[in-house]
Amino acid sequence: MGLYGLRTGAFSVTCENANDARLVSAQLAYYARQTWSSSPLYGARVAKTLIGTEQYYDLWSQDMVTMSGRIAEMRQGLYDGLVAQGSTLPWNHITDQIGMFAFTGLTPEQCTRMIEEHKVYMTMNGRISIAGLNPGNLEYVAAAMDDVTRQ
Repeated sequence: MGLYGLRTGAFSVTCENANDARLVSAQLAYYARQTWSSSPLYGARVAKTLIGTEQYYDLWSQDMVTMSGRIAEMRQGLYDGLVAQGSTLPWNHITDQIGMFAFTGLTPEQCTRMIEEHKVYMTMNGRISIAGLNPGNLEYVAAAMDDVTRQ
């Protein structure tokens, strides 16, 4: 169970040069990691209430079935879209993975093209949010992936 949104805020720093920016960034990352690694007690209390109350647990369980089913459908839809585009690459790794993110196998150069040419955002290691897919954008994302892998 993941509980998000319990901490909010932003911190910006302007540095005079790249070296100072690197040093400040490293120090901020150190402090941020301490914060992220220490979960607030509030989240544990929410989880205890949720899991310890039959009515809430039943609702939560159904929500998990619904969301995991949706993720599986989006994975299958992306795979089917790539096949429909005529891609001859093996894309079964998309449906073989689980979770809200998938490693597409795209190279950093292909990821850059996805972002710059198609406005499909992903990390440079090819990791894409499956949760961000929906029936309205599956075909577009599949066509973009097919495009960047053909050239």
